[in-house]
Amino acid sequence: ADAENKTSHDMGTTLHATNSSEFQVSEFILLGFPGIHEWQHWFSLPMALLYLVALGANLLILITIYHEPSLHQPMYQFLGILAAVDIGLASTSMPKILAILWFDAKAISLPDFLDEAQYKDSQGPINPKERNNTES
Repeated sequence: ADAENKTSHDMGTTLHATNSSEFQVSEFILLGFPGIHEWQHWFSLPMALLYLVALGANLLILITIYHEPSLHQPMYQFLGILAAVDIGLASTSMPKILAILWFDAKAISLPDFLDEAQYKDSQGPINPKERNNTES
């Protein structure tokens, strides 16, 4: 019985010593797009252009709906909400992608990573099949 107590006591201290969690992750390294290093700057130009066009078009929709009284109807208000959500989604991903492509800024802090993941997760599933599975 004394040998069993000694073994379980030794195992408890061993588990306690190896189960220590003092090291904390402060940032992640994003890999970007593998295999495009030699032409990543050219790849970033159309992406930046599409981002600016999306922002401009959605802002134009919001401004038009706001300033035109005949568009203050539920259908156009819904369109405005969709435009605002599109601006939000594009603005969470694209600046970091462009920073990776232009400045090789691959590190992201843990709070920034969690904020981005939380925002994207709050938008719901993208696949309609996943949406049907979450409702049941």
